[in-house]
Amino acid sequence: MPRVEKKVWAYGTFIALLGILVILMTILFEEAYKPLSHGKEIAVSLLDHLGIAFISIGIIGIIVDLNDWRKYFQQRIADTTLARYTRVIISTVDHGSWGVRYHGPA
Repeated sequence: MPRVEKKVWAYGTFIALLGILVILMTILFEEAYKPLSHGKEIAVSLLDHLGIAFISIGIIGIIVDLNDWRKYFQQRIADTTLARYTRVIISTVDHGSWGVRYHGPA
């Protein structure tokens, strides 16, 4: 496994485990302070969603940063950029903005 992919796995795993830790701490907090007031219920809900977000970010980070996906996105961006600039250049030539009017094949 290349060095970059090891860092990606380490980062994603750390973030996902942090999310699991937040969820577990939320469960402990919820059990320790029953019954919960409205403010504590909001805090528990917020922490629960934050934990889920960390887990999601960790997993998605691993998936997107893997080498195959990185190559895929680089190719898509290159294709999109090339297509846009090609259209701009053709439009510029067709409208004669360069001082030379294109009249088609002679």
